[in-house]
Amino acid sequence: MNKRQHEILKTALNQLIKLEKELGQPLIYNLGYREVLQAQEVSPFFEDFKRIKGAGGADAKAKGYPKIEAKSKKSKIMSRTDKYNWKIGFEFDKQNDKIRRNQTLQYDAFYFTVFSGDTEMPLVTAIAKNDDSIKSVKKVLKEEQKKFVKRLAEATKKGKRISRDSVKIQLKQLFDIKELIWVIDQKQVTLSEVQKLFGYKNLTTKQ
Repeated sequence: MNKRQHEILKTALNQLIKLEKELGQPLIYNLGYREVLQAQEVSPFFEDFKRIKGAGGADAKAKGYPKIEAKSKKSKIMSRTDKYNWKIGFEFDKQNDKIRRNQTLQYDAFYFTVFSGDTEMPLVTAIAKNDDSIKSVKKVLKEEQKKFVKRLAEATKKGKRISRDSVKIQLKQLFDIKELIWVIDQKQVTLSEVQKLFGYKNLTTKQ
C-alpha cells in the first residue's frame, strides 16, 4: 500500500466511523453495512418495518411479522459469461443444534439479498412474506436439514466431524419459488429480469 492509498483508506474509515455513530450501529463488524442496505431495499414492502439490532434471533420485524430473518451472499461477475455467478447459497448456521433447527423454521418472513462483488451494493433481493412463499422456503430448509442430520449422524458414527454446521438454500432454489417478491433498487421486478443478471436459463420460467 502506497501513501496515497493509505490516505484514502484512512479517510474512508473515518467516514464510516462517523456514520456508525449517527446510526448507532457497527457497519464494518460482522458486515453490518449489509444489514443497513438490505433494510433500505425491503422496507417499502412491509408496514412499520424495523431492524432488530444485535446478534442472534430475528433480524427485523414489521406489522404482522414479529420475526423476520435476513440473509446475504456476495456474487461476482464471471469472466466466461460476463454475468453474475448464480451458483451461490444463503447459509443458516448452527444446524447441529436441534433447538436451532427448529428456530430456523419459526420465522414469519425471510429476505435474501445478493450483493455485487464489484460494488458491495445490493444486486437483487428476494422477499418471502406471503403464506405460499414462506411455506416454500421452509419446505426447502426442512429438506436441507434432513440431509444435514443424516450427514451428521453418519460422521458421528464414524467418529468424524463435519466441515460445516450450516445448511444452505441455493439461489437456484429461490428461482423455483414463484411466490417470491424480487426487488432491485427498492422496486419490484420480474423473475426473468433477475435471471438475466445471472445469465440463468430456465426454459420452464415464463414471467
